[in-house]
Amino acid sequence: MEHIGPMAAQLEQFELDKLRLVDSRSYEVDCNVKVLLDAFLEVYHLKSIHINTVDRFLDHRSMIVTLWPGGHSRMATPNRRPDWVDPGTVGMPEIPSITEFPAKNNVSYQIYPNFIMPPAPTGIPILQFWPIGTRRTRVVSSWLAPDHDPENPHPLWPTRLSNWERILYEDLQYAPQIQESLESPGFKGMPLNYQERRIYHWHEELDRRIGLNRVPEHARVEQVLGDWVQRD
Repeated sequence: MEHIGPMAAQLEQFELDKLRLVDSRSYEVDCNVKVLLDAFLEVYHLKSIHINTVDRFLDHRSMIVTLWPGGHSRMATPNRRPDWVDPGTVGMPEIPSITEFPAKNNVSYQIYPNFIMPPAPTGIPILQFWPIGTRRTRVVSSWLAPDHDPENPHPLWPTRLSNWERILYEDLQYAPQIQESLESPGFKGMPLNYQERRIYHWHEELDRRIGLNRVPEHARVEQVLGDWVQRD
């Protein structure tokens, strides 16, 4: 959570210290940790990976990005219909202090280097990405929620967790094949577009933390996003 800076005020509204753990499970995937992180730092892949799930209610074309110091960032994607509410959460306890912006849009925070947090009024999934080798990653998926009673959980939780896992598997399923393509002799690198600037921001910060003078020129990215980082 180093250098969390301007993002701290954003996270205060979720009152994380008052939430309770609902569920936590882990998955191991045969790929480099960045292969998985990349998938959670952009949203246009909804049209190819999440056709029958998330793409049904999110408008990826209207996504906005906020870059913060320290490699942190936020991505906000509006619902296709402004009045849309997840039917699988109706009636569940809500975080009373959550503001309208994350309550009525799909907002995802990236806490550098390896936390992804897309909060909702009725619960917050937190994804952690841990490298356990150059070609293997452990993903830990944990859910926090307000007023959760482990002895008497809300009846919607089993379905909600099952739906979440289905979406998560959609993101994980092609990672080993992506790893293979990155290692193929024909791979010479890739350009990143405007919708992928969170990915580029992540790599800029990685090079800075290692030390720009310690990363070989052919391996580091050019530092170009400084003017687009929100510092207050």
